Amino acid sequence: LADEQRQQNVRSVFALTELPDPSTLQGAVCALIDDVCTTGATLNACAEVLLQGGAARVDALTFGATV
Repeated sequence: LADEQRQQNVRSVFALTELPDPSTLQGAVCALIDDVCTTGATLNACAEVLLQGGAARVDALTFGATV
């Protein structure tokens, strides 16, 4: 799939579920861990949701990447 299509495919796939305390993410530094980063679409979509939920920063760690 083309990069743009990958971005579009995961755009609305991720969402925050109900948290016991809605302020849990406020100002939090979050880490996303993924086995492989191909286009970054999944990481970007997840990071977007976390940032919209109040996270201050989202870092990503991957163990492999396609080149």
